Amino acid sequence: MAPSESGGCCAHDHDCEAHECAKLWSLHEAVDSAHVTCLNGSGGAPKDLLRDWEARTDGAVHVYSDVDDREMLLHVPFDKDVRCSALCVVGGAGRSGPSRVRLFVNREDVDFDVAEQLPPQQEFELLDDHDHGHVEYPLRPTKFNTVRCITLHFVDNFVQDGCTELQFVGFKGKVLHTAREPPKQVIYEAKPNVQDHRTAAEDGTPSTVL
Repeated sequence: MAPSESGGCCAHDHDCEAHECAKLWSLHEAVDSAHVTCLNGSGGAPKDLLRDWEARTDGAVHVYSDVDDREMLLHVPFDKDVRCSALCVVGGAGRSGPSRVRLFVNREDVDFDVAEQLPPQQEFELLDDHDHGHVEYPLRPTKFNTVRCITLHFVDNFVQDGCTELQFVGFKGKVLHTAREPPKQVIYEAKPNVQDHRTAAEDGTPSTVL
């Protein structure tokens, strides 16, 4: 296997069913599916890219870029804090899959402009793994230890022409915590109102003595 730009990759040279790989690649169950988005992506629903490990090469989902713009930006939020240890990407046939990906962690503001300017937590030169989905890309433990969301910037495809196509995206790892509660609304006084803090004696109201 050729090394990626920022780290290595490895292949599953065993029977995934016998080794129960699906249990290790189950973080799709912690994805906040309603808020998965894909800029410059059309066709299938982006949330369906993140599905069961066994379905990674079934060809049931096709999300593709514009013909004249090969970049895509996939935003994946989780409803639980997770630890991600590896990434798997399965692209389209005919070398239309993405050839490079840049990953941004715990950022809700990444669009194409931000992605061009911001250094990623990690990036990979991908391999064309359309037929098997056996290649996994190890993620840096220090960067993907506590993850709330990941944005994947797919930069180009292997033929450097036409549209870029995605069929599966998976994350290996584990859930760290249960579902996060929404932040509680707290109202702070910019300037105290004296009338709200007057005592009974100050109002001339007799107090009760026990």
